[in-house]
Amino acid sequence: MKQHVPASLNPAISNKFKERFRRHVFRLVYEGYVQLKGNDKDYSTVIEEDISHDLTEGIDCFLKADKSPPWVEKLSVQCEPPISPHGEVGRNRPRLDIKIRSGERPHCATFVFETKRLRHAMRPADYFGKEGIERFWNASGYPVNTYGEAGMLGYIQDEDTAHWISWLKERFEERRGALHTCKGFGWEYAIQVNELPETFCTCHQPSVNGEPIIIFHLLLLFC
Repeated sequence: MKQHVPASLNPAISNKFKERFRRHVFRLVYEGYVQLKGNDKDYSTVIEEDISHDLTEGIDCFLKADKSPPWVEKLSVQCEPPISPHGEVGRNRPRLDIKIRSGERPHCATFVFETKRLRHAMRPADYFGKEGIERFWNASGYPVNTYGEAGMLGYIQDEDTAHWISWLKERFEERRGALHTCKGFGWEYAIQVNELPETFCTCHQPSVNGEPIIIFHLLLLFC
């Protein structure tokens, strides 16, 4: 008799859920972004935390809207939720920037974004250093999801999108070794929803025996 494989252990089902969940995450970011672009507020000098707050508010409005698609029912979003990777308590707990969670059983999953402002004062270490992308594998213990994925969300506040795509790609190439970049992988286009074409991915393996980490880089224009 053929043995039944639980859905949570079936690679084909898991991969299908992973891709669907990721697309939904990026769809939510897009819908939140649409809300921001429609409120006539100038975000070109606004601090990162305030943009993230308004973005998650916009996402939450979409999640709760009567006309939203049925798939939103299992999803939730949080801005700066605290975590305790090393048993921290109270105000000592580090905070994530944005977390989107699916409560769809048996595949409950989260997708975490580290957010950064992209402007003239930007240093490469701000995005690619220990306070940026390295948070996903350094001692701060930022979580990647079950599938080894997480995101960097760039808020463009000056220049244009083409400038920052080029800048980030060049800085990434300069730091391939320090970023534990997987052999054969580079700064690749990885569009998840058509409305967000400025989406890229990079692959990292900070531990020799560990699983690779896929980081999606999504750029949003605010100038």
